[in-house]
Parts: sequence; structure tokens; C-alpha cells
Amino acid sequence: MSSRDEVEELKARKERLLLEREIARLERRKQFDGAVDRWRWIWVAPVGLLGAFLFLAGIGSGEPVPVILGLVGLAPGLYKVWRGRKQ
Repeated sequence: MSSRDEVEELKARKERLLLEREIARLERRKQFDGAVDRWRWIWVAPVGLLGAFLFLAGIGSGEPVPVILGLVGLAPGLYKVWRGRKQ
């Protein structure tokens, strides 16, 4: 086997591995998007309202913990709205 053949074989292997990695990444993304689509507004909305309250209360009092908890509470609703606009 010549050096040229080995280089070509390595290039082909590299390309195949890159394609497999891209396919795996797309499949993981599809699974995550499917999970987000199953989120229901029945629980996303109350969590978002609680998050908005904590965020505003934290901003008003100057405390960082309620602000962080508020942002965490707002995240599912914001992501769901963002995903809905994207489609």
C-alpha cells in the first residue's frame, strides 16, 4: 500500500467520521426540540409568572438571588416563545 493510498484512506475516514458526528448532533438536537415541543403552557405560564415576579422583586430590592431565580423561571417560557416564532 503506497503512502498516497494511505492518505486517501485517512481522508475518507475523516470525512465519514465528520459526517457521523454531524448526524449524531442533528439527532440530539431533534430529540431536544421534541422534548421542548411537549412542554405545555399549563405549567410554563405559571413558572414564567413566578419568574417574572422574582425577577422584578430582586431588581427592586437589589438582591441577586431572586434575580437569578427569576431568570431561571422565565427561561422555559422565553425559549418556548422563541421556538414558536422560529418555526
